[in-house]
Amino acid sequence: MSLWADYCKEKEGMETVENENGFLSYKIFDKTKECFIAEFYVRPEARASHLAKDLLIEVSKIGKSKGCVDLTVQISTEHKNIDRMLRAYIVNGFKFYKADTSRLCFIKEL
Repeated sequence: MSLWADYCKEKEGMETVENENGFLSYKIFDKTKECFIAEFYVRPEARASHLAKDLLIEVSKIGKSKGCVDLTVQISTEHKNIDRMLRAYIVNGFKFYKADTSRLCFIKEL
């Protein structure tokens, strides 16, 4: 486990799936049966691969095995690469479900 994964676990109770080219940190909310994606990063040189999709699939399987019915994510409206982030989630089956002045929220049924 990386230092980042240790930090996420200690600070927020998040779990992390990772490899040498990327990571996805998530938190499961039992009450709402939601698996929330908190942090997601893939190295620029690996972004043309299927790594992002593979990480999303892995976390989806984990969430489903723990009783989650939805995979959710919030994207800051201030994100430097918001267009790339939007494409990545939409291509992977996420649907827009709400927004406010600082974030866009997406959901994918598991």
